[in-house]
Amino acid sequence: MNGNNFTFDDNKAFEMCEEIKKSWDLHIGAFKDYDEEKFPEKTLPKNIKPGTKEHANYLFWVSVINYQTVADVTFPRFRAVYEEQPEMFDPAHIRKVDDKELREFVEQLKHMPDEVTKRWRHNAESFKELKDDIRNIHKTKDIAATQQEVIKLFHGFQYKQSSLMLSWLKNAKLIETFDSTDLNIPVDVHVQRLSVRRDICDFKGKTRQEVIARYLSKEYQRFFRENREFEPYDIQAYMWVLGSEGCIKNTTCRKACVFKEPCKRDLYVEREDRKLKSTGKEYHGASGMCWVSGYRPFRPRRNKYGLSNDQVKLLQESSCSGCGL
Repeated sequence: MNGNNFTFDDNKAFEMCEEIKKSWDLHIGAFKDYDEEKFPEKTLPKNIKPGTKEHANYLFWVSVINYQTVADVTFPRFRAVYEEQPEMFDPAHIRKVDDKELREFVEQLKHMPDEVTKRWRHNAESFKELKDDIRNIHKTKDIAATQQEVIKLFHGFQYKQSSLMLSWLKNAKLIETFDSTDLNIPVDVHVQRLSVRRDICDFKGKTRQEVIARYLSKEYQRFFRENREFEPYDIQAYMWVLGSEGCIKNTTCRKACVFKEPCKRDLYVEREDRKLKSTGKEYHGASGMCWVSGYRPFRPRRNKYGLSNDQVKLLQESSCSGCGL
């Protein structure tokens, strides 16, 4: 419990993980045409040999731009740029190029060029401490200490990016293995929304995105330590796919849903509440920073796939106090 009276239901979390894992193994719903090779860390540029320094450093640079991205667009473009200009991912070479050349290169990535240019330059300098090899970052058995070193040394690495990068390096056998539960899984918008939709996490009133993220991060770490049959970063990846492919905001989920029972609640942001009250219409923009009470019924919007019978029934029975819907 805290100021928002957060609660976490272990039984419902177990049910969700079990259903997601089974659906992934059976390739159904959102996972029907999805496999591990579509994950950004699994498909390498053609000119990278697996297991090399170049492989490890590539995963580092992928992590640098792994924020506010549309994965299906950003990462294929990233691979294509690497295949054309691999030298621009070599820290020693980056330190030699002038600002104009670096900026022209970063603009090809088409992702926040001002910020990425600064990060590319700073991080290339920071690589000197690791002899231009990110594999040298993991020097102790304490992976949490290693993560703090990553965050301290490099720009653009907060918890999400650093934990994902270390997990990718471990899975590729590029650094010494570690217990995944020693790091918290990244709690992005998909993990947050699914946790509330599946009634795993409950809270009162309003809360900011970073607050619920911190709460869920600690609770999921405890949950995965107590339920070792689930690999934390696999579940997080499946939640990311499900959130990206099916459980996106204000859309029907019939085609991609992997759950036996429909969701009964949803998160929405404060400006959506204002929009509903002033116009009676939903706001269909991007997610904001301030989540409001999770008691609002989940209302998937109709599209060409229609709604399942359970969802139609849910819509008919639901009522939303305070917004007139």
